[in-house]
Amino acid sequence: MKNRAMILGALCLSLCLSAFAQTSRGTVNGVVTDTAGAVVSGATVVLTNTATNVSRTATSNSEGAYRFDAVDLGTYNIKITATGFGAVNKTSLLVNANLTTTVDIQLAAGVTEMSVDVTAESGALLQTEAPVRGGNIDVKRIVELPIAGRNPVSLALTLPGVSTNRFGFGTSTFSVNGGRGRSNNFLIDGTENNDISVAGQGFQIKNPDAVQEVSVQTSNYDAEFGRAGGAVVNTITKSGTNSVRGTASWQYDSTRDDALTNTQSLSPVLQARGYAPYGTEHFFSGTIGGPVKLPKLYDGKDRTFFFAAYQNQ
Repeated sequence: MKNRAMILGALCLSLCLSAFAQTSRGTVNGVVTDTAGAVVSGATVVLTNTATNVSRTATSNSEGAYRFDAVDLGTYNIKITATGFGAVNKTSLLVNANLTTTVDIQLAAGVTEMSVDVTAESGALLQTEAPVRGGNIDVKRIVELPIAGRNPVSLALTLPGVSTNRFGFGTSTFSVNGGRGRSNNFLIDGTENNDISVAGQGFQIKNPDAVQEVSVQTSNYDAEFGRAGGAVVNTITKSGTNSVRGTASWQYDSTRDDALTNTQSLSPVLQARGYAPYGTEHFFSGTIGGPVKLPKLYDGKDRTFFFAAYQNQ
């Protein structure tokens, strides 16, 4: 069976300033203090995406707290400055969907600037603000782990409490905490993606290079998520960066190395041959993204980006 689809709605011309749902973004917060532990109000906090160079600015309040909501996924650097204190730079801050990354900052009096790698700080990525359970499947695992059917959502089966729904109802779904496969709520970039007939996924992205992350919330998720008695599964697509980059792939799958199914093993001919009937599948896919540039008219570097993806089976 051949299935052809162009992922151009959510993926093509995906702008950095587009209003994606909060479910596809993360949060960064923290408290600014001095070396004595006293809070520092009025400190300027600048959060910069390392891939797009897009920055956001916040100011610590009277309690020394700062917060960035609806932060696009990716790696960030954060810089904190305050009058009478040396600046602090924190690098390699990872932002994931539906998760809050807490980065507390301690400023020292003087003018000396200090740099700290956030990934080296213990507890930087621990979730303490919400009791939600589940996991986030990052781009490294999506690209490097083998995926049956090339749908990154199936990697949810690697998370605790998630088991196969092979003989149940639903399209490419699974059982979460013993619930039915039709109890899950599937999203793409925060937009509903449920099959309205037999449940499961309405549209399947079978191009792993087009997916930034898969967020799977299995229980204790916020009241903002409706419809689901099982898991809330959100597939977040990639967006463009300041670099023009792309991928191209072809996958060939043959039944020559498949084992005989229970029904096929009843055939004397197949039993004698020892392997399944001959068949092949070809998967073609590609992506491209970068800054929007119109010669002599507009340069979107650090401002506007595009991303497009293609899949064909």
